[in-house]
Amino acid sequence: LNKKISDADFLERLNQIIYDTEVAYWELVLAINTVQINQVAVDLAQEQLMMDERRAEVGEGSLIDIISAKAELERRKEALAISTNKLFVAENALKLLMTKELDSPFWSQSLEVKKQAQKTHETLPNLDEALTKSLQKRPEFARLAERLKINELDRVYSFNQGLPRADLVGEVAMRGLAGAGISTPDTIIERAEIYSRFQGDYLDNWANLASGDFKTVKLGLNVSWPVSPNITKRILEKNKVERHQIELELKQLQLKVRTEIYNAYNSLQVAQQRITAAEAGLKDAEKQLEGENQKFKIGLSSNFIVLTRQNDLSQAQLRMITAITDYNKAYSEFFRASGEILDEHNIKLKKASYRK
Repeated sequence: LNKKISDADFLERLNQIIYDTEVAYWELVLAINTVQINQVAVDLAQEQLMMDERRAEVGEGSLIDIISAKAELERRKEALAISTNKLFVAENALKLLMTKELDSPFWSQSLEVKKQAQKTHETLPNLDEALTKSLQKRPEFARLAERLKINELDRVYSFNQGLPRADLVGEVAMRGLAGAGISTPDTIIERAEIYSRFQGDYLDNWANLASGDFKTVKLGLNVSWPVSPNITKRILEKNKVERHQIELELKQLQLKVRTEIYNAYNSLQVAQQRITAAEAGLKDAEKQLEGENQKFKIGLSSNFIVLTRQNDLSQAQLRMITAITDYNKAYSEFFRASGEILDEHNIKLKKASYRK
């Protein structure tokens, strides 16, 4: 039973490591995309500054437009530097889960993302099915079940210890004896008879033993009665309290797992809604910037409005990638909470062989 508890502890730890690795991966994806978005924003600000400078040279622009463009460019460079640092931190967080070697060259290498965040799945996971499967899949339930079994075994053992006990004991022994005889004046038994059977050496000992002529049979009955039944009673009461505590832990775990599944499922639904809204907002931001650039070229818009539309586009892109990342993290959390994260990644564990 203790082995099964250890197996449950290992499985719980493995599930958590897989989940933490997934979350760290999606954080890295978000950090990479954020750097890319901020880099594009810096490039747009530089283009806008060059355009303002050319307009000023031909007398169509003003000095305040150039100053505004420079200030916005520096602000975006600062945002790019901050996001680059966050990318560095996200990379190291994932590396920490992938290697434990301090001198590994892995630490100086950049991680390459192979799988981008998925917008949504065709259908959301089945909530009712996840609630049912969690009772069998979550290793915490298996650990508590084994603790209940141990508690029951302890109860039966303690109860039996408080009962009267009767043991039937028996012994069958064979003996062998041989050696040099000692003559005494008052010997009653004929020496010839003694010497003929028992005189000899070590091998004669074994010969007499093997003959089976010298057997000893003992048979008896040992009866014992507990001196103080109160001791057994107190042990049984303690066992009952421990069982009650385990049952309370089980109920609390059921509520905890159910809440985690509900929260993850709700996060999935909210993330879907956020992605839909972000997609629409991103399309509008792209059209607004494109239209504002056209108006700016013919003198119908200002530098401030163009920069504002660029910022709106960057914010829409960030909202989009953040919503997608949150969806993928909630998807991982849902399968961790239901205990199906190994199945979701098609991970099979081989049963270990234990030495008896």
